[in-house]
Amino acid sequence: MPSDLPQLTVVRSIVEAIDNGAVEAVGPWGSAKPLVALQTAAAIERPLLYVTSGRIASEAAHDDLCTFAGEGAAFLFPAWEVLPNDTMPPADDIVAERMNTLEHLAAALEERTVRSVVVPVRAFLQCVIPRERLVAQTLSLDVGAEYDFETLRDRLVAMGYVRELMVEQRGEMSIRGGILDIFPISSELPYRLEFFGDEVESIRRFEPETQRSVDRVKSVRILPRSEKQLLGVQADGASAQATITDYLPSTALIVLDEPMAIREEADTIENEAQGSRFFVSWHEADKRIAAHPRLSLAQVAHTHAKDTQRITTPMASLQGWAGNTGGFWDQLKTWDRKGYAVRILCNNTGERRRLLELLDEQGYRLDRDSFDLRVDLGRLQAGFVSIKDNLAVLSEREVFGRRYIRRVRRRFEAGEAITAFSDLKSGDYVVHIDHGIGRYLGLRQFTGKAGDFMAIQYAGGDRIY
Repeated sequence: MPSDLPQLTVVRSIVEAIDNGAVEAVGPWGSAKPLVALQTAAAIERPLLYVTSGRIASEAAHDDLCTFAGEGAAFLFPAWEVLPNDTMPPADDIVAERMNTLEHLAAALEERTVRSVVVPVRAFLQCVIPRERLVAQTLSLDVGAEYDFETLRDRLVAMGYVRELMVEQRGEMSIRGGILDIFPISSELPYRLEFFGDEVESIRRFEPETQRSVDRVKSVRILPRSEKQLLGVQADGASAQATITDYLPSTALIVLDEPMAIREEADTIENEAQGSRFFVSWHEADKRIAAHPRLSLAQVAHTHAKDTQRITTPMASLQGWAGNTGGFWDQLKTWDRKGYAVRILCNNTGERRRLLELLDEQGYRLDRDSFDLRVDLGRLQAGFVSIKDNLAVLSEREVFGRRYIRRVRRRFEAGEAITAFSDLKSGDYVVHIDHGIGRYLGLRQFTGKAGDFMAIQYAGGDRIY
């Protein structure tokens, strides 16, 4: 985490203006935008909801927030990877991350604690299980408590859990005599509950591969697995759907990272989601945003929104010094001469050690020099220079020209999940999350089956739909 990062000058201006209405800050660049949002939320002591235009931008912003505030300081709320009107359920790992975030937000709202959440606009427009319904559907099992075994089994099935011979993946359960194995959708490991009659004698976490116990716990919380199914029930019986804003207090700060890009993506999503009961319109979402303190962050100025206070702050991007380390040393001398504070972030301790050695060879002694230079651990999507603050924040990657690599979160991290079939044409290669690389043959329909099915052909002529 960066050492002693000062509060940016633009943050003080935003704090002074935010109580008078929506604010637009023009000029923040790269990782400066999450930093401005974080410092503003901290200064006014409000929860933060950070909205981006897409998945990649949201994951990069999440990395930045965790770098500036500490690992685990922010949650990521992903969107389903399936089409709005698709009958397929979302992937379990995405549902797990969504449900885990909602559970933490519900608890934070109850406890009046501050949380930060990053959300792509697709997830921002998606409906969620109402908070009261999520709390009611969450099951807590405790050692020493008694539960009717058959009633418990039926409730887990109603929550979307699938009975298997052996628990291997999230969303599965297994019953053998008086032993219940359950892999909660939001847990890293499954749990084994041993019953004596209707009383829970013990609860242990275990490794699904070896079936060996890891540790004992006193309780386990089980969230619903079938998010889409529960949403469908809610949509059939309610006139208004909940969104993630319903899990936040009215004082929460909502930050829009590049509002023009967000609006363009929202228009695309609305066209895809016409008739879907799982999405709200941008018009409806914008009304919900208006009920909160609102901050827009943009690199360059666009049309000035009505009733929005604009603040401009000069910031510069860093293009990097790949293959030109001499240029970096010259820039470092310039920053030193102008009295800049410089923070360089490295991905790991090995990179940090190597950079410290190079700085030492150039005559920089971090523990003795008057130059305000620090080398810390952290991940940045893009460095920046704040001219008003005499501050430069950059990554070791920009010094040596290495690529920014996002942390792995899902199995399809290296590719983009397909959200529009119009992007594909017959003959294109696609990667199935379970079956690997195949050739897309187009959409097929089958008698007695509703909807369209993707046809993918593999080596030897095998096909899946």
